[in-house]
Amino acid sequence: MKNLKCPRCGSEDVAEVVYGWIPSLSENLKRDLDNRKIVLGGCCVDSNARWQCNKCKRKWGRFRI
Repeated sequence: MKNLKCPRCGSEDVAEVVYGWIPSLSENLKRDLDNRKIVLGGCCVDSNARWQCNKCKRKWGRFRI
């Protein structure tokens, strides 16, 4: 995820969108959520976004199913 910038605001504070059903939070998942390295996209891939800006919340990129 190095050198990723939001196409809207230019922020480098970017998280990967993770899709799927998560029955419990592992320590690693909780840490990544707390550090805003990932955001949960829900159980259904509907927006097909791979990245989300933590500053302006813009989603972009293609998620390959």
